Amino acid sequence: MNYFQSLSEYEFATNGRIFIRRALDSEELCVSMENYHAYCDRYNLPGLCFGTALCWVSHSLRDIKENPLPFNVGQTGVRFYDLGKFDDNFFYFSAYVQKAYTEIVVKTKSLAAVVQSINAQEKFLSYSAKSTSSVLHYSWIVDDRMAQDILQSMLLNYTGYKNTAMLLSTSVEDSSEKERYFHTTALINYNGKLFFFDANKGIYHIFNPHKLHWLSFLTTITEGSGMSDELMQKYVLDTHSSIFVTLSK
Repeated sequence: MNYFQSLSEYEFATNGRIFIRRALDSEELCVSMENYHAYCDRYNLPGLCFGTALCWVSHSLRDIKENPLPFNVGQTGVRFYDLGKFDDNFFYFSAYVQKAYTEIVVKTKSLAAVVQSINAQEKFLSYSAKSTSSVLHYSWIVDDRMAQDILQSMLLNYTGYKNTAMLLSTSVEDSSEKERYFHTTALINYNGKLFFFDANKGIYHIFNPHKLHWLSFLTTITEGSGMSDELMQKYVLDTHSSIFVTLSK
């Protein structure tokens, strides 16, 4: 489904960039991922957006369970920023996850098997740690409206979405080249603080998220890719590849 169906929607999304650009400017970039492209170039990798997003979100939410004490986001060197140490080990494991994800999707043509595999792995890790329940649960978002509602609720910072995350799969179809390009980013509520992850950029702390509209948010993500306005109108939230992650109580 193309969410830029009407000019009014597209105009709203375009005008909404003014505020979201302030929320995602360089001053609020907590951790840069300058070494991401260098790693991909070194090993001739097409991209690790899904693998890095999934690894970082899972690591971050698990950290809340293992280290429940609150922290000050404004303080430098806090534990959360330590989760942004994107070294070769992080990228190596992300590449492994990306490869497994690609192989499963190509074989099954669905994200259901991916989510099933991740949840099975989570149960195994919990069993190995002698836990009575899984720490994280992954859900495949299959409904367009549900994807919009979850994203907007997270941006509004509803209390029910505390310590949750959403892997956002976005895509654009270039009909002239008969190709579709995909990119995965992530939005996470970490103890009531909202952060945005993009492998092309890094980690952003989003202040005043309640002022954001989901359509403006997605539109702004495309700016980092240098996408033309014509292609931007085809940019969609691909719910068939989006995942919602929750942390057990």
